[in-house]
Amino acid sequence: MSKAQRAFLPCALPGASAQETAPFERLAVLFLLLMRQFAPMRFPRGKCDAIVLFNGEPYQGTDANFFFHCKLDADHTALVWGKKGKTVVTSALNERKCKRQSKFPVRVLSPRQRFSDLIKKILPKKAKRIGLDMGSIPASRMLSLRKSLGKKLVDVSEDLLCLRAVKNAHEISMIRKACKKSLGILDSLEFSNRMAELDVLRQLSVKCAEEGVQLAYPPIVATGKNSSLPHHTPSGKKLERIVLIDFGVKIGNYCSDLTRCYFLSGAKKEKGRYAQAKEVFHEIVGGMPSCATAGALVELADAAAEKKGWPKMPHAIGHGVGLEVHEAPRLYGSSKEKLSPGMVMAIEPGWYGGNFGVRYENEIVFGKKCKVL
Repeated sequence: MSKAQRAFLPCALPGASAQETAPFERLAVLFLLLMRQFAPMRFPRGKCDAIVLFNGEPYQGTDANFFFHCKLDADHTALVWGKKGKTVVTSALNERKCKRQSKFPVRVLSPRQRFSDLIKKILPKKAKRIGLDMGSIPASRMLSLRKSLGKKLVDVSEDLLCLRAVKNAHEISMIRKACKKSLGILDSLEFSNRMAELDVLRQLSVKCAEEGVQLAYPPIVATGKNSSLPHHTPSGKKLERIVLIDFGVKIGNYCSDLTRCYFLSGAKKEKGRYAQAKEVFHEIVGGMPSCATAGALVELADAAAEKKGWPKMPHAIGHGVGLEVHEAPRLYGSSKEKLSPGMVMAIEPGWYGGNFGVRYENEIVFGKKCKVL
């Protein structure tokens, strides 16, 4: 359990050893899941006196932490979160939308009033430290707030990220639906050697529009040698032998992230490597329940790939998935971050050679028995 998650527990175990606290931590995880499901998130203690979150321009997409803490999808809007509750701050542009959808009080900017001026009025007078998600807020806004508020600004981006790591039943359901929708779209694609990577990309975009869903991220479509480039940008290259597609959609603002390989005529070597990728994937999933930390999961994945004679992968074995396509937990070798039931991760073993590459990717819910969504 992370330090940020511990801060939200109603009690602590002072002076207890790690072995003594282990059973209590398992109960605490269950408590967190129930609290997330049925009660509002408690304000983090110790680091700051209030938190301000922003949702900016529409083209930037919905800010994950803003949406998570107020369930609003309104641009040019802020959330002021103090120890006594939350207040939504918006402009006249989104006044009706926010008042209809928000379960928190809504304050509307008057003409020519700046966000920072109204936020200053709402913040508790005794608040000295204001938490910001400095991983997403523009530097210009941060500097403006520092000048207007006259208070110490602290970065709570890591704390906010940890709070979203363990998913509740609704969140898992949304991710499952996004995975199902993505697979349906992938299964409906058409391929021929007359088509180019960009033609497949166009199919994905059109089918998302027809299904009424948004892309979770720009898709990767890579054929032939291009499939050996993990983050290839789709081009005008004609399809040949293998087509690797990394694709996901959003449902209810929750993301999916899947990778599949498709084959034209021949491609015996490519099909063989892809079969290995699936075997590595299932070996990892089968061993995941025994992994207490992200680092242990990486060791498991490396061992599974090594059994196949694979070189070390040029990317992480996976990452957390939720309101953002890349979020906690972070899966890298030296990580001591603890894995908890309810975390959702994309697991993506890949092999990349000189002439082609393969990758197989699905979302997994971590627990005593890890489930593929």
